[in-house]
Amino acid sequence: MEEKILEKLEKMDSKIDRIETRIDEMETKFDELRVEIKEEIAGLEEKLRTEFKQEIARLEEKLRIEFKQEVANLQENVTRKIKEEVLDYMFVFESDYGRKINIMYEELMARNEKTEALEKSMIALERRVDKNSAFIFRYENQNATLEKTKNND
Repeated sequence: MEEKILEKLEKMDSKIDRIETRIDEMETKFDELRVEIKEEIAGLEEKLRTEFKQEIARLEEKLRIEFKQEVANLQENVTRKIKEEVLDYMFVFESDYGRKINIMYEELMARNEKTEALEKSMIALERRVDKNSAFIFRYENQNATLEKTKNND
């Protein structure tokens, strides 16, 4: 019986040795798998980083283009609104003050015409006065000459 037990112990020992060997082999394979998985993960991480960088660059470019378009649209809208407001203000100014400015202009033109007419009348009057003065002066000279002649006779 002892022999049987020893035999069984030996068989168990050999089985345990085989199991330990298999466990060692499995651990080696697990280590290899770990290394392989880590390498693959590192490769995938690098690939993902590259793809993310490319995607980020593409999105940044797209955002830049959209931003430039939005800025251009905004400038166009602001310019259009400013023009509309200026035109509105011009219309209000013209409707409020345009008629008054026209009336003032007409008044000034009428005053200028009136002043010119008065100046022409004054010039004509001065000429007549000068002519009359000359005529009267000549007439007085003639009278003075005649009186001298009469007095001498």
